[in-house]
Amino acid sequence: MKNKTVEIIFVRYNLPEIEKKSLEFLDKFTKYPYILTDFDNYINKERLSVVWNRLIKRSKADIICLLNSDVYVTLGWLTNLVKVFSLKSDAGIIGPSTDHTLSIQRTVPTFKEAQSHKGEIQQVIDLSGFCYLFPRKIWEEVGGFNEDFYFYGQEQAFSRKVKKAGHKLYWVKYVFVNHVGSASALAAEKRGEINYKKIRNRGHVDWKKWREKNL
Repeated sequence: MKNKTVEIIFVRYNLPEIEKKSLEFLDKFTKYPYILTDFDNYINKERLSVVWNRLIKRSKADIICLLNSDVYVTLGWLTNLVKVFSLKSDAGIIGPSTDHTLSIQRTVPTFKEAQSHKGEIQQVIDLSGFCYLFPRKIWEEVGGFNEDFYFYGQEQAFSRKVKKAGHKLYWVKYVFVNHVGSASALAAEKRGEINYKKIRNRGHVDWKKWREKNL
């Protein structure tokens, strides 16, 4: 059976040192073949969901991986994640363990601990968007990401649509990806470009409005 093609979408936002290191880790520890789309969103500052939808629409890959620009992958990460789509025919979205997120994925916070969960794949109700994989055909099926969200919440809304369409979300416990967490937003606040707390609160409001309308 032919390997599934993967496109990694990496959206930059003026974090040169972290982004450089992130791409170095990606190159060093990724053995599975992939296409990298490296997009700089700092100049135009478009809504992330708008950027994602446009880039995914152009893609010809079987699987899309949305990868934050403040993450450091570990050996075998992509090979093991992609394999899950063959193991779980109902998989709609999958994600790894990490050390910094609000989801259950943070409960396996180190590479060493992740290795102790070999073969463990758990169905979950939500997944964080720091490293977020799904078949492109499912993105097409559910109509892509909602573009009304300003900064946060678009992944949660997408997850709900995917589940509503009959697919499942899986957390791959034995794969670990280090996540700095909110690095772009905090750096933008330090530069005086945004108020991080205000942006986070707006994301919660956007999510609440979407949920009340769609759930």
